[in-house]
Amino acid sequence: MGEVIQMEFSITNIYKNISQLGDTIAKILKNFLFIIFTFMVIIVIIQIFRRYFFGSSFPWVEEAARYLFIWTIFIASAIGVKEKGHASVEFLLKKMETKKKYTIIIVKHLLLIFFFLTLVIVGLNRTNTSFGEIATSFPLSKGWVYLAIPVGGFLMFYYEAIDLINTFLLIKNIFKK
Repeated sequence: MGEVIQMEFSITNIYKNISQLGDTIAKILKNFLFIIFTFMVIIVIIQIFRRYFFGSSFPWVEEAARYLFIWTIFIASAIGVKEKGHASVEFLLKKMETKKKYTIIIVKHLLLIFFFLTLVIVGLNRTNTSFGEIATSFPLSKGWVYLAIPVGGFLMFYYEAIDLINTFLLIKNIFKK
């Protein structure tokens, strides 16, 4: 009996540690997002002024902005998973009994985890095949662009797994009473 209590205590500690790590990673990601989004906006504004006032533009800005936007989407999506900022249909869950509600929530978590792991695997394959391709307007391997897919997929998986563990801990506490 003492071993079971010790194991439950350890799972709670593990959850707290990975959750705190997730919070730290999220802060770093938000700073990274701020930097790349700011850089993207600055180069696009410079491009607009250059076209308008000088009648010419840098050939690399459009492609660079597109690549930065891809990274922005995948990193911001991971932050959205962490903060539960994506669309969901919760009004149906509120009307269900507790066991059905948590069953659906667990199935949702498992489906999302499967999808995010698929993103990681497919993204890694695409990234590996793309390192030989060079961007059209500047010397950058497209593999660095496609790396956003597995990185974003892994981060989304990580945050969804944390949420799944939290759901199991909630269920344990609800049904223990």
